[in-house]
Amino acid sequence: MATPRNPVAKLAGAAGAAVARGLAAADVWLEKAGALPELKPLEVPQEVADEHGELSEECKEIRDKLRKLVLNDADVWAREEARKAKTGDVLAPWFIKAPFWALCVMLDACFANRPIQRFWVLETVARIPYFAYISILHLYESLGFWRAGAELRRVHFAEEWNELHHLQIMESLGGDQLWFDRFLAQHAALAYYWVLIAMYLFSPRLAYAFSELVELHAADTYEEFVAANAHALAGLPPPLVAAAYYRDADLYMFDELQTCSGPGAPLRRPPCNSLLDVFENIRDDEVEHVKTMHACQDTKRIAADLAGRLSGTSRPVEGCAAGDVIELLLSGPDGGRAYVEVLTGWAPAEAACEVLWKGQLLRLGGAGGDGGLQLSRLGGYPAATSATVAAFPELAGVLPSMHAHGGDVPAVTGAAVVESLGELLAQVDADAAFWRDGLAPGGPIKSELQQAVFTAGELGALLAGQRGVVLVQAFNGWDAAMGQPLYNPLAITMLERAAAAPGVGCVSSVAPGGVGLTAILYADREPFASWARHLASFGCQSNVVAGSVYYKLLIGQLLGYKLENVLGYCAASGEPATPQLQAQVAADIRKLSKVKAKLPWSAGDKARKPKTGAAGGRAAAGGGFGAKK
Repeated sequence: MATPRNPVAKLAGAAGAAVARGLAAADVWLEKAGALPELKPLEVPQEVADEHGELSEECKEIRDKLRKLVLNDADVWAREEARKAKTGDVLAPWFIKAPFWALCVMLDACFANRPIQRFWVLETVARIPYFAYISILHLYESLGFWRAGAELRRVHFAEEWNELHHLQIMESLGGDQLWFDRFLAQHAALAYYWVLIAMYLFSPRLAYAFSELVELHAADTYEEFVAANAHALAGLPPPLVAAAYYRDADLYMFDELQTCSGPGAPLRRPPCNSLLDVFENIRDDEVEHVKTMHACQDTKRIAADLAGRLSGTSRPVEGCAAGDVIELLLSGPDGGRAYVEVLTGWAPAEAACEVLWKGQLLRLGGAGGDGGLQLSRLGGYPAATSATVAAFPELAGVLPSMHAHGGDVPAVTGAAVVESLGELLAQVDADAAFWRDGLAPGGPIKSELQQAVFTAGELGALLAGQRGVVLVQAFNGWDAAMGQPLYNPLAITMLERAAAAPGVGCVSSVAPGGVGLTAILYADREPFASWARHLASFGCQSNVVAGSVYYKLLIGQLLGYKLENVLGYCAASGEPATPQLQAQVAADIRKLSKVKAKLPWSAGDKARKPKTGAAGGRAAAGGGFGAKK
């Protein structure tokens, strides 16, 4: 156990030890008097015991390493001041900051050089605000004041559930072993509960500001702890409770915690392979709490978010416009859900709109009877005379089979507009990294909606000048189960827009035997034009995983993905790229063009006539780096 370093901590430790000795003496007297049963040491669990029933050497070594972990209070405050200088402080009056400062002083004084114990106390207190908020919201519901608070209560429960697991992680690391620590944490939690009850009754916004202060301090503390102990933490295994929460258990409650990511945001799936991963995950959880507490202070935003969550839809299909994406709930053998693109907006006179689904042009409208919606087939899409076929004429021969791809029209039990082309392009303009950099192994998993519109987002990044080369699987003739990626919502619309855009060229990449066709769109300048032609020269297919680590590395870099993501993808597939291979690929790329890639490529661009072309492949050497998987 680390030794307290400041006088207050030493005094508190001595007082706690004296109280513990007094209670121990009283316990012995009561046992001798027969008033209490004799306390016996707990048996070592079989999972961590050696052949003699004692704690195993491995566990003793882990305990010793945990005792050597450090946390400097001054460095935590320096990190907090640096963050304030960069992003500003939380706006709150002194009587809100006073209890926050009291908590911080208590943590610094009583837990100097004892980080795990400090975290255990911090997490014990951190759960209390959400419990207090839930209590008041439950009271409001019971009295009939505000029934809509049930949705907000669900968010706070997910946050409390998250803090509970942080607490259990610290308990598994020995943070609750001392009686004085438990006494202090439990009484502080009780006091803070009633303080927060009063705050929330007086002003929910101020109560949320207090919680934002606490969560910011927690995030800064964990950030400093990770920075100071990264090497030691990386060599320690994760506790079972952490692995179960972040990796193995039902992740519904964990997903509910991510309240500020927005519709269609990637699902957060953090790694949990070491204690370093665990503390980085906890730090990131605290950042999520900060964002939620900050958002909760905007009452107008909360009202709008609750209205959207309660309705269960982004907006109804009535009033949808061309370029919207509708989520359909399917019944019958299809089941599940599907995403379709609106081609023609809602016509009130017909009470219907036209949508695209799996190569079919469908009418979505009232079915009569129960007043529900139904789909009916109008024809195939795209037509032989479409701009898509004009840009990539090799599609003409496979259109009939592509139109038949969808099969029977499914029955619909519900529908809602969940995305629009305008919203997607605004996201790309704000930050194109998600569609530009490639997905890092172990990074966020794309949601169903993001997977559906990912190709459209990539093409949007190309038009924004943030991608130099984009692959689109125009025809898949080798795997019926994969379907036709070209029919993903907004893909054809963006493909035609990109193919006709000034400064954008396109070339077809045909797989051997005609079993696949990939549309390659690129910035019509060097080095992107040479890169695109090279990809087409060997029949590169977007939705075929490259057959060798060389091609994984080559294609990933030609598509403009971050090198660390490409290397991570290679390593995750079991074929790490050696330094020699990296050097070879870099040399081969330089041979294609001596011009260095620069983004945004469209800066100061002048209108240029788009080019089209075709190239047959010698071999199906491989394709997309994995962003479309």
